[in-house]
Amino acid sequence: MASNLGPPAALMLGLGAALFWGTGDYLVRTVEARIGVRRALLRGHLISLIFVPIAYPLVAEPSLATVSPTVWLLALLAALANLGMMATLYRGLAAGPLAVVAPIAGSYAGVTGLLAIATGTDVVGPVTGIALICIFIGVVLAGIEHDEGGMRNPGRGALWAIACALFGGFSYWLQGAAVIPVIGPIVTLAINTSVMVIACLLIRPATGEKSLP
Repeated sequence: MASNLGPPAALMLGLGAALFWGTGDYLVRTVEARIGVRRALLRGHLISLIFVPIAYPLVAEPSLATVSPTVWLLALLAALANLGMMATLYRGLAAGPLAVVAPIAGSYAGVTGLLAIATGTDVVGPVTGIALICIFIGVVLAGIEHDEGGMRNPGRGALWAIACALFGGFSYWLQGAAVIPVIGPIVTLAINTSVMVIACLLIRPATGEKSLP
Protein backbone atom coordinates (compact mmCIF):
# COMPACT_ATOMS: atom_id res chain seq x y z
CA MET A 1 0.00 0.00 0.00
CA ALA A 2 1.83 3.10 -1.18
CA SER A 3 1.52 6.26 0.83
CA ASN A 4 -0.10 9.31 -0.78
CA LEU A 5 1.43 11.71 1.73
CA GLY A 6 3.78 14.36 0.40
CA PRO A 7 6.93 15.52 2.20
CA PRO A 8 5.20 18.41 4.09
CA ALA A 9 2.49 16.13 5.51
CA ALA A 10 5.01 13.43 6.39
CA LEU A 11 7.18 16.04 8.14
CA MET A 12 4.26 17.33 10.20
CA LEU A 13 3.25 13.80 11.19
CA GLY A 14 6.84 13.04 12.17
CA LEU A 15 7.02 16.17 14.34
CA GLY A 16 3.67 15.24 15.88
CA ALA A 17 4.98 11.77 16.69
CA ALA A 18 8.02 13.33 18.39
CA LEU A 19 5.75 15.60 20.43
CA PHE A 20 3.59 12.71 21.61
CA TRP A 21 6.65 10.53 22.26
CA GLY A 22 8.29 13.22 24.40
CA THR A 23 5.10 13.91 26.34
CA GLY A 24 4.65 10.19 26.91
CA ASP A 25 8.21 9.85 28.25
CA TYR A 26 7.56 12.64 30.73
CA LEU A 27 4.31 11.12 31.97
CA VAL A 28 5.71 7.58 32.06
CA ARG A 29 8.35 8.56 34.59
CA THR A 30 5.66 9.57 37.10
CA VAL A 31 3.39 6.60 36.38
CA GLU A 32 6.19 4.03 36.54
CA ALA A 33 7.38 5.38 39.89
CA ARG A 34 3.88 4.96 41.34
CA ILE A 35 2.70 1.61 40.00
CA GLY A 36 5.77 -0.14 38.53
CA VAL A 37 6.98 -0.91 35.02
CA ARG A 38 4.69 -3.86 34.30
CA ARG A 39 1.51 -2.16 35.42
CA ALA A 40 2.38 1.03 33.55
CA LEU A 41 2.97 -0.92 30.34
CA LEU A 42 -0.22 -2.95 30.73
CA ARG A 43 -2.56 -0.08 31.50
CA GLY A 44 -1.16 2.18 28.81
CA HIS A 45 -1.49 -0.47 26.11
CA LEU A 46 -4.92 -1.61 27.22
CA ILE A 47 -6.09 1.95 26.58
CA SER A 48 -4.48 1.84 23.13
CA LEU A 49 -6.14 -1.50 22.38
CA ILE A 50 -9.56 -0.04 23.19
CA PHE A 51 -9.13 2.61 20.50
CA VAL A 52 -8.06 0.15 17.77
CA PRO A 53 -11.61 -0.94 16.75
CA ILE A 54 -12.68 2.70 16.83
CA ALA A 55 -9.86 3.82 14.53
CA TYR A 56 -10.05 0.88 12.11
CA PRO A 57 -13.14 2.06 10.16
CA LEU A 58 -11.70 5.59 9.91
CA VAL A 59 -8.47 4.58 8.14
CA ALA A 60 -8.27 3.03 4.67
CA GLU A 61 -6.76 -0.39 5.36
CA PRO A 62 -5.68 -2.96 2.75
CA SER A 63 -7.37 -6.32 2.40
CA LEU A 64 -5.97 -8.96 4.74
CA ALA A 65 -7.32 -11.94 2.83
CA THR A 66 -4.22 -12.45 0.71
CA VAL A 67 -1.52 -11.54 3.24
CA SER A 68 1.18 -14.22 3.31
CA PRO A 69 2.26 -16.01 6.52
CA THR A 70 5.72 -14.44 6.13
CA VAL A 71 4.28 -10.96 6.59
CA TRP A 72 2.42 -12.03 9.74
CA LEU A 73 5.65 -13.51 11.11
CA LEU A 74 7.50 -10.28 10.36
CA ALA A 75 4.72 -8.35 12.06
CA LEU A 76 5.10 -10.55 15.14
CA LEU A 77 8.89 -10.09 15.10
CA ALA A 78 8.44 -6.32 14.89
CA ALA A 79 5.95 -6.47 17.77
CA LEU A 80 8.45 -8.40 19.92
CA ALA A 81 11.10 -5.78 19.15
CA ASN A 82 8.57 -3.11 20.09
CA LEU A 83 8.02 -4.95 23.37
CA GLY A 84 11.76 -4.85 23.99
CA MET A 85 11.81 -1.15 23.18
CA MET A 86 9.08 -0.27 25.65
CA ALA A 87 10.41 -2.50 28.42
CA THR A 88 13.92 -1.06 28.16
CA LEU A 89 12.56 2.48 27.95
CA TYR A 90 10.63 2.07 31.19
CA ARG A 91 13.63 0.44 32.85
CA GLY A 92 15.82 3.29 31.69
CA LEU A 93 13.43 5.91 33.02
CA ALA A 94 13.39 4.09 36.34
CA ALA A 95 17.19 3.89 36.52
CA GLY A 96 18.37 7.23 35.17
CA PRO A 97 17.47 10.89 34.76
CA LEU A 98 14.77 11.74 32.24
CA ALA A 99 17.01 14.36 30.59
CA VAL A 100 19.56 11.62 29.82
CA VAL A 101 17.33 8.65 29.02
CA ALA A 102 14.75 10.34 26.77
CA PRO A 103 17.18 11.85 24.19
CA ILE A 104 19.14 8.61 23.89
CA ALA A 105 15.99 6.48 23.54
CA GLY A 106 14.70 8.96 20.97
CA SER A 107 17.67 8.18 18.75
CA TYR A 108 15.76 5.07 17.62
CA ALA A 109 14.85 7.19 14.60
CA GLY A 110 18.51 7.35 13.64
CA VAL A 111 18.80 3.57 13.93
CA THR A 112 15.76 3.21 11.68
CA GLY A 113 17.33 5.57 9.15
CA LEU A 114 20.63 3.71 9.10
CA LEU A 115 18.87 0.38 8.61
CA ALA A 116 16.81 1.84 5.77
CA ILE A 117 19.96 3.13 4.07
CA ALA A 118 21.94 -0.07 4.66
CA THR A 119 19.20 -2.29 3.24
CA GLY A 120 18.42 -0.04 0.29
CA THR A 121 14.91 0.74 1.54
CA ASP A 122 15.62 4.47 1.24
CA VAL A 123 18.21 6.60 -0.50
CA VAL A 124 19.12 9.86 1.23
CA GLY A 125 21.15 12.90 0.38
CA PRO A 126 24.16 14.37 2.19
CA VAL A 127 22.05 16.65 4.42
CA THR A 128 20.09 13.70 5.81
CA GLY A 129 23.32 11.75 6.27
CA ILE A 130 24.82 14.61 8.28
CA ALA A 131 21.64 14.80 10.36
CA LEU A 132 21.91 11.09 11.20
CA ILE A 133 25.51 11.57 12.28
CA CYS A 134 24.44 14.45 14.52
CA ILE A 135 21.85 12.19 16.16
CA PHE A 136 24.50 9.72 17.26
CA ILE A 137 26.86 12.47 18.38
CA GLY A 138 23.96 13.69 20.53
CA VAL A 139 23.57 10.20 21.99
CA VAL A 140 27.19 10.20 23.11
CA LEU A 141 26.92 13.67 24.61
CA ALA A 142 23.65 12.88 26.39
CA GLY A 143 25.14 9.74 27.90
CA ILE A 144 28.06 11.60 29.49
CA GLU A 145 27.48 13.17 32.88
CA HIS A 146 29.60 16.13 33.86
CA ASP A 147 30.85 17.06 37.29
CA GLU A 148 33.57 19.27 38.68
CA GLY A 149 36.16 16.52 38.24
CA GLY A 150 35.43 15.95 34.55
CA MET A 151 33.33 13.23 32.94
CA ARG A 152 31.83 10.05 34.32
CA ASN A 153 30.71 6.94 32.46
CA PRO A 154 27.04 6.73 31.48
CA GLY A 155 24.82 5.18 34.14
CA ARG A 156 22.42 2.27 33.92
CA GLY A 157 19.70 4.55 32.60
CA ALA A 158 21.79 5.45 29.56
CA LEU A 159 22.56 1.79 28.84
CA TRP A 160 18.87 0.85 29.00
CA ALA A 161 18.13 3.81 26.71
CA ILE A 162 20.67 2.59 24.14
CA ALA A 163 19.01 -0.83 24.17
CA CYS A 164 15.66 0.93 23.71
CA ALA A 165 16.96 2.80 20.67
CA LEU A 166 18.25 -0.42 19.07
CA PHE A 167 15.00 -2.31 19.67
CA GLY A 168 12.90 0.62 18.49
CA GLY A 169 14.99 1.34 15.42
CA PHE A 170 14.75 -2.26 14.26
CA SER A 171 11.03 -2.46 15.02
CA TYR A 172 10.11 0.70 13.12
CA TRP A 173 12.37 -0.15 10.19
CA LEU A 174 10.82 -3.61 9.85
CA GLN A 175 7.29 -2.28 10.16
CA GLY A 176 7.88 0.51 7.64
CA ALA A 177 9.71 -1.69 5.15
CA ALA A 178 7.66 -4.90 5.18
CA VAL A 179 4.63 -4.80 7.48
CA ILE A 180 2.65 -1.54 7.33
CA PRO A 181 2.65 -1.36 3.49
CA VAL A 182 0.93 -4.77 3.45
CA ILE A 183 -1.41 -4.89 6.47
CA GLY A 184 -1.77 -1.19 7.27
CA PRO A 185 -1.00 0.89 10.39
CA ILE A 186 -4.05 0.02 12.50
CA VAL A 187 -3.61 -3.75 12.25
CA THR A 188 0.11 -3.31 12.94
CA LEU A 189 -0.74 -1.26 16.03
CA ALA A 190 -3.20 -3.93 17.16
CA ILE A 191 -0.53 -6.65 16.90
CA ASN A 192 2.03 -4.55 18.79
CA THR A 193 -0.43 -3.72 21.54
CA SER A 194 -1.74 -7.28 21.86
CA VAL A 195 1.80 -8.67 22.24
CA MET A 196 2.52 -6.07 24.91
CA VAL A 197 -0.62 -6.87 26.89
CA ILE A 198 -0.06 -10.64 26.70
CA ALA A 199 3.56 -10.24 27.83
CA CYS A 200 2.54 -8.09 30.80
CA LEU A 201 -0.04 -10.67 31.86
CA LEU A 202 2.41 -13.57 31.57
CA ILE A 203 5.43 -12.00 33.28
CA ARG A 204 5.62 -12.79 36.98
CA PRO A 205 5.52 -9.74 39.25
CA ALA A 206 8.79 -8.52 40.71
CA THR A 207 9.51 -8.91 44.40
CA GLY A 208 7.28 -6.60 46.39
CA GLU A 209 4.98 -5.87 43.44
CA LYS A 210 1.30 -6.68 43.81
CA SER A 211 -0.50 -8.84 41.31
CA LEU A 212 -2.14 -7.21 38.33
CA PRO A 213 -4.14 -5.16 37.75
